[in-house]
Amino acid sequence: QDMKLSDKQIIHSERVIVIGINEIFDGLQTKIDFMKMDVEGGEVEILNSITDENLSSLRCLSAEFHKTYEEFDIFQDNFVRRMEGFGFRHFTLYYGDGLLRTVNFWKK
Repeated sequence: QDMKLSDKQIIHSERVIVIGINEIFDGLQTKIDFMKMDVEGGEVEILNSITDENLSSLRCLSAEFHKTYEEFDIFQDNFVRRMEGFGFRHFTLYYGDGLLRTVNFWKK
């Protein structure tokens, strides 16, 4: 039996342990200085679920995005405004046709 996910045939699968983004922050003895995200399409879900407290505690964030749906630019604009509200500056680096990009945030 062929299994499919999003119209793509699954050729290999594994069981993994999943940890929520906010769980990473729980119990830390120090703050996270720099967080790099490249989770092959899961960034939007993760960044929408991270709490304001945890997000604002970062000093730098770099996230790679693949524009996989038309409304993605709206998500990006809203997320940039959210980060600016916490005092972050940002720049976006676009690759090739602009569907792949890295958004970088930092604050002093």
